Amino acid sequence: KGFHPISGARIYNFEEGEVQRYLLSSIAFWMEQFGIDGFRFLEVSSMIYADRGRWVPADPAELEEYLSTDDKTDKAGVQYLMQANSLIHQLEKHARTVAE
Repeated sequence: KGFHPISGARIYNFEEGEVQRYLLSSIAFWMEQFGIDGFRFLEVSSMIYADRGRWVPADPAELEEYLSTDDKTDKAGVQYLMQANSLIHQLEKHARTVAE
């Protein structure tokens, strides 16, 4: 879906079903093959905000106003994180997930 505006890293297109299947199957593989019992998702703001987290307000009141418009969040990115968290806990009830 392009590149991160600061780091230059590629950004997954979470709207593509094949991308989500690939990422979720990778989680399942690591858990089933190697017994991984936790995942840390880095740069979550670049996954869930349409502007990749660059201009998100820190003040709670400003953040609420910022999110009141429908075009500020990447709904497919949020959906992926929800599916990943659900899959992780289906495979291992006591697994840990951390979002930074």
